[in-house]
Amino acid sequence: PKLSESGYIPPDTQGDVGPTQALVCANGRIKVYSKAGVVGGLNSDLDVFFNSVRNGSGISDPHIRYDRLTQRWYVVAINTQSAPNRIVIARSSGPTISNLASFTFFQFTANLPGSLSGFADYPTLGVDKNALYIGMNMFNAALTAFIGCNGYVINKANLNSGTLTATGFTLFTNGVDTGPYTPQGVQNDDPTSTEGYFVGVDPYAYSSLCVKRVINPGATPSISSNYSITVPTTVGPETARQISSTKRLDGLDDRLFAAELHKNKITGAQ
Repeated sequence: PKLSESGYIPPDTQGDVGPTQALVCANGRIKVYSKAGVVGGLNSDLDVFFNSVRNGSGISDPHIRYDRLTQRWYVVAINTQSAPNRIVIARSSGPTISNLASFTFFQFTANLPGSLSGFADYPTLGVDKNALYIGMNMFNAALTAFIGCNGYVINKANLNSGTLTATGFTLFTNGVDTGPYTPQGVQNDDPTSTEGYFVGVDPYAYSSLCVKRVINPGATPSISSNYSITVPTTVGPETARQISSTKRLDGLDDRLFAAELHKNKITGAQ
């Protein structure tokens, strides 16, 4: 989508590819393309797309995943109502997107039992055999302080049959303990997987990742304690060059953008 279509800076661009189509989403717009680059039957304002579940508030921060195991598309975002705000989900009926009617829509509020209550910001998304994993940064209702991170586990089989079953977890509370910061739900297309994951950088130190396992995600999920992974030395990123401009883009910080678990189909190694 172009700036003239989206209207937002930053656009928070997202996309994924299915068997015959590419689905692209940004703040303010969602569009489907053929793999030849031809716009298909879905070309919608994002508020219109999520209108049935957005409670009259604007939609922001979309994430998209195509699930090869069930051949469905999943789109998550937040609405911008006062805290606790909503997490909204769109689930396709199959691998081919014809128009808005190809999706079924769901929503839940950020303050699920077991999770921090506040304004949920920047949802991440991972999908595996059993569940959708949505990580979230949480802020106080006044939007003046970061209070920690939540993780939400959505039962995939129930969602695909039309019922939302969401379980919330506090992944860490700011200033009290540690855990994955800007937690990424981990994408995994292994059909034999039995557990899920959230992963993020350590909020208080460079060169360390925090991982939490989700146990029994397809039934009654529970969350593990932290697993720490030491990685090669990391620091804050440099600003990024732009083509045809002397101005540089802010590299922000060391947080992760996405996470995937890969399996070697020949050797079986993960």
